[in-house]
Amino acid sequence: MKRHCDQGFTLLELLISLTILSLAMTLLIPSTISILEGSKRFSDKLVAVDQRNRLENLLNKNLSSALSIKIDYKDYRGVYFVGRPTIVKYLFPGENGPEKRTIEKDDNGSILFTRRIFKDEIASFKNTQIEFFYFGKIKPRENKKWHATWVGNTKLPELIKFSNGRNNPVIIKVWGED
Repeated sequence: MKRHCDQGFTLLELLISLTILSLAMTLLIPSTISILEGSKRFSDKLVAVDQRNRLENLLNKNLSSALSIKIDYKDYRGVYFVGRPTIVKYLFPGENGPEKRTIEKDDNGSILFTRRIFKDEIASFKNTQIEFFYFGKIKPRENKKWHATWVGNTKLPELIKFSNGRNNPVIIKVWGED
């Protein structure tokens, strides 16, 4: 007597297994997509946190060492420091003496760190929508407060705030000499 065990699956068994497989795929695909989207959001947040940390470290390194060198030209007396809502210019103790440095927000919202007269790029941060603010006294008898600009003052600001208006701002203490 011959056995018929080697004939394979019946059509009904094949249809049932395909139905179960299609139901399982229907349930798994949306959850897989949401897992991938969540992973992308998490990765984007990690990149943003890393960029903020690098920006904060670079700001700290540069601005906390800003020099308070007195300039005495024929028509100008004061400290070389220019602070506006989109640009900071200052002197930094370079390897061969003080060098001019600039932190600037361009039209695309990127922050660019440069040095020297020819603006050698130190670093850049793309899509960083921040404004610059300066804390201290502009006039001798006024109270310390935040200012949108710091130009023509004979002292460096005490603090510089980099804020996008939503998240926690980065606040840097400027070393300078009094």
